[in-house]
Amino acid sequence: MPHVQANNLEVYYEVQREGEPLVLIPYLAADQACYEFQVADYAKRFSCYTVDLRGAGLTSKPEGTYTTELFADDVAAFMQAVGITRAHVSGLSLGAATGMWLAAKYPSLVKSLSVHSGWTATDPYLRAVVQRLPAPVGGGARARRGRRAHPHPGTDPDHLRPVRRRHLCPVRRPADRGDQGRRARHLRGLRAHAHLRKRG
Repeated sequence: MPHVQANNLEVYYEVQREGEPLVLIPYLAADQACYEFQVADYAKRFSCYTVDLRGAGLTSKPEGTYTTELFADDVAAFMQAVGITRAHVSGLSLGAATGMWLAAKYPSLVKSLSVHSGWTATDPYLRAVVQRLPAPVGGGARARRGRRAHPHPGTDPDHLRPVRRRHLCPVRRPADRGDQGRRARHLRGLRAHAHLRKRG
């Protein structure tokens, strides 16, 4: 199982080689195994590098606040440590936000960026949802395969630090009042749930 020293971490990764490098960044609380089904197809055209982020899987889990900018610093250091000078980068959710930071801060490392379900800033709705996330007791692709389960990287919403907007195209917010109403009702439900938990 390959590890590499990067940004004062022992970073775990896996690679399947066939063509230009493609770095796949996982989503919140997931390890690199979340891409195992996609890699089987991607590896026909790319050298696929799947990586466990700080705090997940078999990568080091230091104390402290984790941010998307810090994850991007880790990925950049990982790329340099394994000799990737420039790569296609793809990320999902947290991985997408990390990829945006990577492209904004280290543009020379990113040949192309594929963003799936990403965000550029944390709004009150996302902050409230993340603060209410329970820490998982295990699961995921690695646990199903009998490997070590990973901890939650933290429910502090500061790890969702936004990408600086000047680096990106403006993001259009939903104008549908129905969507805003649903979000407001969901937030009220979260607050009520938190109040009941405190009373209990």
